[in-house]
Amino acid sequence: ALEAIAGACLGEDDARADLATLRAPVLLLWGAEDRVVPPPGGLDARIVGGAGHLPHMEAAGMIVTDMSRHIASAEGSGYV
Repeated sequence: ALEAIAGACLGEDDARADLATLRAPVLLLWGAEDRVVPPPGGLDARIVGGAGHLPHMEAAGMIVTDMSRHIASAEGSGYV
């Protein structure tokens, strides 16, 4: 059922082209054990070991640290 939902939401489109058009700094976090939407290949994603589909809950401390660093590095870029 979850695969059907993911397929309906994501369709057959490859998000790589859309991500390539973004001008703002992007932090892509993905659970290494995600069985709903497996980690993407060929993207510069931070793969969160030991986390599944909900890395923001399964590895909250690490996610907050990564996001804080990402936001701090983007300050002064005109996007933050």
